[in-house]
Amino acid sequence: MKLIDLLYRAVASRSVDIMELMFNVNNILKCIGRNIIDDTIYVSDLTRCVLRAAYVRRLIHVHGIEHAREIILRKMLDYDNINSILMGFIVQYGLERFLDGSTVRRSQITWRRVIDVDGIRLVISGKPDYEMIIDGRIIPVEIKFTRRNIEKPYSSYVTQCSIYAWLCNAPYCKLLIFTPERVIEREIGPATVEYLRLIVREWLSRAPLWEWECRHCLFRDMCRREDRERIRNSRSIRKSIKILHEIENQ
Repeated sequence: MKLIDLLYRAVASRSVDIMELMFNVNNILKCIGRNIIDDTIYVSDLTRCVLRAAYVRRLIHVHGIEHAREIILRKMLDYDNINSILMGFIVQYGLERFLDGSTVRRSQITWRRVIDVDGIRLVISGKPDYEMIIDGRIIPVEIKFTRRNIEKPYSSYVTQCSIYAWLCNAPYCKLLIFTPERVIEREIGPATVEYLRLIVREWLSRAPLWEWECRHCLFRDMCRREDRERIRNSRSIRKSIKILHEIENQ
């Protein structure tokens, strides 16, 4: 069955309020612009190509935040895998309805912790998808969706959860992965400071971060080979940050 048919049936049966669904999508787009704080690195960005954040900032610099949101929304609608994107929104929408009233709730806090990497002070910031309170402690909860019948979490999922556990000073981060065949549940312990430094160094020296990213990137039309090579050839974090600022302001 096509996605449009599923949407039609859901709206017709009143199981999904399409206006509320699109409102939730708009709330996601409101997050665009958060990267304009120079010393802050967001957890969600650490598991994706560093150039993505730079291109978002360039759009904001050239067009302003409001127009940048419109441009990125248009990119999403023109994207090859729009069905997957919309289905992810719909599944998450339904999941939130299911969780309503349970011990799991939407995260209430944007967490921030300072880390020194090679003499440079950086702020790691992020807000997990959800949280639960166990023995008086906040436990972050990350929820992922995939169309593939995977049997174990992707390494990017594990990395992100380990950072959230460190960021929230939690003993672990609960990871839930919904696949067509199963639900995978894991408890991911916190990253060490040394491992986090390694993640930051790697993030600032690789473009793309994962080999498959370019095929699914919203910014393929903006990305230049020269930008990728400059990041790969940078010799230090300070140099990488300088290159990123130059790319943002082109």
